[in-house]
Amino acid sequence: MAFLGLRPDLAVITNVELDHVDCFADEADARAAFTRFALQIRPGGTIISCGDDPGARAVVGGIDHYLEEADIRRVTYGLTKGDWVTQARERGQGYGVLVDGIEIAQLATKLPGDHNVLNSVAALAAACILAEDSGDFQDLPSLTSLAAAEVSAFQGVKRRFEDIGTWQRSDGLSIQFIDDYAHHPTEVLATLAAAREVWPDSTLIVMFQPHTASRLSHFMDEFAGALSRADVVFVLDTFAARAEQAVLGNSRQGPSDLVEMIKRTGPHLFCEHCCGSLEEVSQLVSNFMLQMDKENRTPSQYVIMTLGAGDVTHLGPMVLRRLDINALV
Repeated sequence: MAFLGLRPDLAVITNVELDHVDCFADEADARAAFTRFALQIRPGGTIISCGDDPGARAVVGGIDHYLEEADIRRVTYGLTKGDWVTQARERGQGYGVLVDGIEIAQLATKLPGDHNVLNSVAALAAACILAEDSGDFQDLPSLTSLAAAEVSAFQGVKRRFEDIGTWQRSDGLSIQFIDDYAHHPTEVLATLAAAREVWPDSTLIVMFQPHTASRLSHFMDEFAGALSRADVVFVLDTFAARAEQAVLGNSRQGPSDLVEMIKRTGPHLFCEHCCGSLEEVSQLVSNFMLQMDKENRTPSQYVIMTLGAGDVTHLGPMVLRRLDINALV
């Protein structure tokens, strides 16, 4: 819990929920850690929290007395709840940001998904507050306009809905490859929702690598529900990020159990546990794509996503290279 070593002047809390179940006993334990973090904000500082998130609301709402005593400014943001909120948006279009009901800026993030809209509003709020507090900007409308332009121009980071490449054939067949670090059910759900937003008519194929046995075991139901939003799911062996003591006697712990639960949760074209090396998995997936191509009478549009915090990030380029070799003919 390295973040407890920080003493920020400004902190943004986007969401608070249970994760790292080998470190936190339950949801209350996770909230307690974030409460300790919030109490370390320097007097006279600022805390910005998501008004849409129950965990963030609970953490900040529980320390109102301290925030007042330490003269810490409390700012909230959200899609619907907060001091800074957004107007309704449509894919590919800008959206207004309102503060206390008054529009102060227009944003147009290039990144899909409601979570990225929320992040853009939080970033705008933080930039404006820091600049205003510095005293360098006297013209607040110009400051807001400059900050909004910078936030809208942000292109994203590696391993967050990262475009790995596109495989295309002259007859119209197209396969888009996306890589994302998502390894918690909430992240998986948000990432798949963003993919559906961008490619609503494409077949969505997910190669998911569970990250730690304890997380997979604890969130088995939630992972199954999130992954059932895809059309095809390949579940890889669990990536052991750190030494974990095996949870003996838990029949719901492994990837094969996740596959069976996904099959029960929602109908899929295909769902399978992929054992073996990344090379072996890439061969299986490329063979699957060849078979899909043979069975389809008309060219299709596909999106292949690699999800997880482990070495699954290398799998997309490997499948892409195999498709180049096989040429899907």
